[in-house]
This record gives sequence, structure tokens and C-alpha cells, in this order.
Amino acid sequence: MSLPVGATPSATPTAREALARARSKEEPESRFPSGGHPLWPASAEAIGAAPPDGEAAPAWGRVLRRALAATGGQERRPLPSAGARYPVGVQLLVGPGGGLLAPGRYAYDPLTHRVRRRGPAPQDAPEGCLAVLTVAARRTVSHYAHRAFPLLLLDVGHALAALTAGGAGSFCTDADGALLSAAAGLPNSAQWEAIWGGSEPLHPLAAVVLDPVADAPSSALRRWAAQPLADAPLPADPLPVPSVLRRTWQALVAVADAGGAAATWSAPAGPVPERVIGARRSAEPPVGGTPARADLARVLVRAAAAAPELEWCVALGGDEVVGLRPGAEAAADGGPALRPLAPGDVRPRLGEWAAGQGWLAGTGAVLLGLGSPPDADAARIRRDHLMAGYAVGLAQLTATELGSASRPLGSWQPSAAGARLGAAPDAGPIVHGLALGSDG
Repeated sequence: MSLPVGATPSATPTAREALARARSKEEPESRFPSGGHPLWPASAEAIGAAPPDGEAAPAWGRVLRRALAATGGQERRPLPSAGARYPVGVQLLVGPGGGLLAPGRYAYDPLTHRVRRRGPAPQDAPEGCLAVLTVAARRTVSHYAHRAFPLLLLDVGHALAALTAGGAGSFCTDADGALLSAAAGLPNSAQWEAIWGGSEPLHPLAAVVLDPVADAPSSALRRWAAQPLADAPLPADPLPVPSVLRRTWQALVAVADAGGAAATWSAPAGPVPERVIGARRSAEPPVGGTPARADLARVLVRAAAAAPELEWCVALGGDEVVGLRPGAEAAADGGPALRPLAPGDVRPRLGEWAAGQGWLAGTGAVLLGLGSPPDADAARIRRDHLMAGYAVGLAQLTATELGSASRPLGSWQPSAAGARLGAAPDAGPIVHGLALGSDG
């Protein structure tokens, strides 16, 4: 399905309609007030103090510091991003053994690496720590309008990549949104305005084990979900709710509700050296210079292994699009083998498809993930975009470790990109990309 330019969306848009509109050539509407991040009433608390001054931070606190914290004067985003405007929130479910913190629900602030308590834990709370990842859409929609919807999903995937690279355990991208909301002590996002009117809705899309829990993760979530609502955020100044923002909220409700009772927990790819995480940056355009083919192959392998349900390729800064060679273990240099997929330099077209980012015509290479065809349902849209963000987040860390510059690309409006990239007919359009270059 595609939504023609100028067509009127339905009163309650489906995720499919929202994605079709985001992929259309329709220009974003004028901007509106972006508001701020949710503010919680409790005082900020330290996660842990370093010995000998106090009890060391728990393992999950070290994961958050490595993965998401923007401390120590580092000039990097507080959360890794596909291009959205910091929409991802982290709601912590801290069981017994949480170091200095009493068991309970907490909201994490990556800018200060501190938490604010939102409520107690259930009496039977398992040991360990779970996190529920949510998105607040207003800031991103105020800037990108209808194009914001896929960016919000991709950013959750980037946060998952950062957390698992920082040492987190298994994660889930398809849990029922109502379960995630209840576990985090939040209203169901479809009912948010009726229950916590005056605050920005938070839409739950993923969960991750930050510290091993003494129970199966889904069972642990159900224990937390039995607890009443936790503290609400402080009321914000009244702001208008343009139709494009409301439609994005409705599409996010649709993908959250698409989760099933039988949630799937995926094993993490494994931790990444802290020096690599700290060095991760989004390079400024045009990200010039073509990395070595062996390095490109390793980046491609990282993405394809992380999200095999998508189709992956690399558009080179020369005359071909390449993919992994089926059945080949290694190239002559010992790295993964590549094979041609399509002839011709597609970088100028990529600049057109990527919301008019013409600088891509001069970039070294572009990693591309394809998925979510026009008939994709809400569950697949959620899964493909979260896993694409996860895969590109890990691929960016691999590029960083290899010394390549990189920049994630989250906004795409292609029509028949798959054919130009040598993809399978049912692969779907471009979901996410990563510009790669050798000029650091």
C-alpha cells in the first residue's frame, strides 16, 4: 500500500499508513513547539559510588554508564541515534541487590547518569534489573513531522545496540505494549491522555535485561506489571497537539499493541570494548573516502548477523552494489567474501531517496538494510525497524573499531530502490542506512 501525495489519511491511521506517508515525497509541515523531556517529581539519586567512598555501582549501572551516559564532558549524543531528537526513555525495574538503590521503579537520566525513583517494587520482585524502553514523540515530530514515525522506531533499536554493546543481556522487541506499560508503572499509551493528561505519552516498544534476573524475563515483567501505577511525570506547560503529532501517537499505539503474549527474547551480540563505545561519533557529511573492501565486508557481516530478517547490501563509491557471497566462509584476505549484486553507481540516487541528502553522492560507501514492504503489518513494521536500528547501531561500532567514519541514515523515501540494489523482489524498501568513509 502507498499513500498518494495529497491523500487524506484515515481518522485513526494504521502503522502501515503512517509508514507509507513517511516514505512519500510529501514535504514536512511547519514546525510546532517541541516541549521538553518528561520531568519526574522525585529527587535525582546516584546509582552507586566508587570505592572506597561508598558501595560500587551495580552491574546494570555500569552497563548504563558505558552504553548511554553522556558524562565526563564527552561531546556525544546522550543516546545513540538514527536521527530522531532523543526520543528514547529508559524505565528501570530494579529488584533486590541494586546496590545503593532500594528496589523499585526508576526513570534514568542519561545526561546526568542518575535516576529518579517512581515507586516501590512488588514484594516478589526478582533480583536483577530490567529496562523498558519508551519513546516520546513530540520533539521528533515537531522537527520531522510525518517522517518521524520510522525514526522513532529506529532510535529504540540504536539504544538496544548500545545497551547490549555495553554488557546488557537478552532483549525483546515484540512484547505486548500493555504488558510493558504496566511493568514500568505507566498507563497503557492508548489511554495515557485520559489517565495522565497534561504530560507527554510514553510508548513502550522494547525491554532488555540489564542485570540477570532470578526468573525468566517475561515472568519477571508480569510480576512487575501486577504492581499499581508508579508516579506520573510532572504536568508540562499546555502545548498544542497538531494532527501530525496525534497521528504519530496513534501509529505508535498500533505497533506497541502488535506485540504478542509469547514474547521473543534475543541473545545479545556481546559486549564491545569501552574505548570503542566512547569513540563512536556520527561523522559530518559527506563522509568521504572509500573504506577497504575487507572493512566494508566486516561491517556488512555485523549488520546481517544482527538482523538476518532484513536484506543487507553495501553501495560502493564506484560502480557496483555488493552483498555477502552465499556459502563463502572467507575472501582471499581472510575476511568475509563479497559478491556483486547490481551494476552502476547508485549513490546519487541514494541522495534523492534519503530525503534529499545530496551529499551521499560523494560518500565512500553506504550500508543499506531493506525490509517492511508496503503490505507489512504493524508487528513486522515494529520488528523490522527496531532490528534495523539495532543492526546499524552495532555496524557503526564495528566501523568505529576499524577506524572508519560513519553516519546513520534514518529517513528514506524510495519507491523501487530494491531493483536498483539487486535485492530480492519481496525485500521491501530501504529501512535504514549507514554512510561509511575512510576520511576520519
